[in-house]
Amino acid sequence: MNQGRHIHLLRLSIFPALSSLLVCACLLFWSKPACARQGAAAKSAPERAAASKTILRTENSPELGHRDNRYRLCASDVIAVNFPLTPEFDQTVTIQPDGFATLAAVGDVRLEGLTTEGSIQAIRAAYSKMLHAPIVTVELKKFNEPYFIVGGQVRQPGKYDLRGYTSATEAVAMAGGFNHDAKHSQVLLFRRVNDDWFEVTSLNLKRILQGRDLAEDPKIQSGDMLFVPTISGLRERDPAVVPDMYEKSYRLIFYLGFPAFASVVIVSPLVSVVWLGRYEPVFMEFVALLAIGWLVNVLSNPAYVVDLATGALRWVAAGCVLTAFLNAALGAVLGDALGGPAVVIASVSSLIVGYAIILGAYHIENRIPFRTLIPPQNASILAVSAIAIIFFLPLFAAGPVTSLFSPRITFGIPVALLMIVASMWMHPMRRRVWNWVTSRAVA
Repeated sequence: MNQGRHIHLLRLSIFPALSSLLVCACLLFWSKPACARQGAAAKSAPERAAASKTILRTENSPELGHRDNRYRLCASDVIAVNFPLTPEFDQTVTIQPDGFATLAAVGDVRLEGLTTEGSIQAIRAAYSKMLHAPIVTVELKKFNEPYFIVGGQVRQPGKYDLRGYTSATEAVAMAGGFNHDAKHSQVLLFRRVNDDWFEVTSLNLKRILQGRDLAEDPKIQSGDMLFVPTISGLRERDPAVVPDMYEKSYRLIFYLGFPAFASVVIVSPLVSVVWLGRYEPVFMEFVALLAIGWLVNVLSNPAYVVDLATGALRWVAAGCVLTAFLNAALGAVLGDALGGPAVVIASVSSLIVGYAIILGAYHIENRIPFRTLIPPQNASILAVSAIAIIFFLPLFAAGPVTSLFSPRITFGIPVALLMIVASMWMHPMRRRVWNWVTSRAVA
């Protein structure tokens, strides 16, 4: 009997331990550069650069071929066409927006996209109908200046002239440098290969600016675009706005979270009868403990998310690492000495300690009073939830319950839940939540 009970309790404790380890692993995963996450630490710089490239193609585009880096004529370019043996045909023409140039005596010839050598062949073919083996030279008089574009999280995004050798880090410096939100480790370099293909390369400029992997700082070519992504999705960074956002989010989480976990505790006797075939007090007690631990976890989520979004990862990482460590260490030591119940207690303790650190550190660093942890508007919900648990659960201690149709289950649980629902219904937050849900449903 005790062995079976411990197995059930171990099932309860597995999810918190695994989830904490998963969060910790994710933080460690995100903290590594992109090339390191792909196992490129053992590769050379050229190999890592090649591994980070992605080829994008348009629909129905041809197979990728070798790129010719010679200049190709564009719309509005001006060229001088000379005929050494028949100078009467000498002329200066401008390539029109449609890509054609109007040549004397032969009409329109498409020159856009051709190199100077290719344009000579096209013009020679056009005049070969009236001249025998014409000799033609083409001189580029006016052309589009080489340029590159820098966008995203830089101080001065825009289009810049490309004059001489310019590396990716130099291009970012010309754009004013990175913003505070910039994700230095995943800068994207977009390079057009031809009309149908783009090559996208992920650059870890953070390592390059630290003096490492300097060979991965590529040369910028005409038409390239550098895009610097943001490290987070939080749009508000005003010191006066972010705490207000946190406070509103925390009040909402408290309004939803406390009644939810109180309801889990109240329903636990029913779960015990369904799962174990009888009401088991120990089962209910550990469900209550786990509910307390996960309530602390949920209440810390606003601080957790704000810290992640603003890049303040120190206390987030510390809390998650400590949670995972305590889960593993206390679970192994106490579980071996005291059995399954100690594993549950270790899981609850690790959740409370780890996520309380995240929550407390946020309040201390942002000078938010700790009295806001229990919002006055939510005092009624806190009181009703506590009363429902205190007066309801002793009903099951009066005697064994083995049937789903016991009056204590069929009447006691609904009454306790209705008390909680009524307190939520009378709360002013209910209207806001309802308006948000209906607006999302309509959208």
